[in-house]
Amino acid sequence: MSIHKSKYSLLGDLSVLIRRHHLDQSAINRAIKKAVRQTNIAKKVSAHTFRHSFATHLLQRGTDIRTIQSLLGHKDLETTML
Repeated sequence: MSIHKSKYSLLGDLSVLIRRHHLDQSAINRAIKKAVRQTNIAKKVSAHTFRHSFATHLLQRGTDIRTIQSLLGHKDLETTML
């Protein structure tokens, strides 16, 4: 098996293989739908539901709205405040 050198990082005496795994959005949505079915949750749940819950919980804990805007990747503050 041939592995390109750039995939390795030397850390002291240890060689660490660095891999990046990217998932397609549809694969994530399928996994969420499967988990929701398995738990018998009656509500519609999506990746967006998690984003909204994440932002809501941050607001409830007193996180600054500008910080939440940055974490969600919103350019316009109005989008965050919806």
